[in-house]
Amino acid sequence: MQPLTFISYFTYTLFMAAEDEPRMTLLFVDDEFINLIGFKALFRRDYRVFTALSAQEALKIIKENKIDAIISDQRMPGMKGSEMFACLDNYEGKALRLIVTGYAQDEEIKEAEEKGLVDLVLEKPLQSQLLLSQLQRLSKKR
Repeated sequence: MQPLTFISYFTYTLFMAAEDEPRMTLLFVDDEFINLIGFKALFRRDYRVFTALSAQEALKIIKENKIDAIISDQRMPGMKGSEMFACLDNYEGKALRLIVTGYAQDEEIKEAEEKGLVDLVLEKPLQSQLLLSQLQRLSKKR
């Protein structure tokens, strides 16, 4: 085995995680591709990250993978984030469910919170440090 050069070591540490490190798996759902790129860039070092451009795509990912936390935009074409969480009512996994929205006073979000479909609502623009601290706080409660 060849020794790691600085460049290969840098590349390895930037893009790979230690195999023996258990990491939380996150799924970000947003119809704006640029937001998904940002989420993945911010969280890929510490978490296993999936992204989906729609609720329908997210539901497929959830069926095929163990997801620890789902962070979804509320207003997306086709199916809203709260509607997607309602579809997960029979999902065996106990993923944390977070809605990110620019419309915190949305009645559908309030209903989803009352039904226990959403663990937390965060307002846009989203601050990554706030999201990180809330994920840590909520995952400790479970």
